[in-house]
Amino acid sequence: MPREYVDAFLGFFVAGRLDEATLCPTVEQVTGRPPRNFEQWATAHAEAFAPHRAASGDPGA
Repeated sequence: MPREYVDAFLGFFVAGRLDEATLCPTVEQVTGRPPRNFEQWATAHAEAFAPHRAASGDPGA
């Protein structure tokens, strides 16, 4: 594993430092909309990770 990656990983999880690297406009250029952070993505997709309940009430369905 590259030393730079290890340093960044430990810096974030141990020291709470955030990598403030330059962001590129690639996501918006490709998708036509601005990028979302993880919290926004997780909120928008929460239903996909919720326990599935069958509409019929049959837990085996």
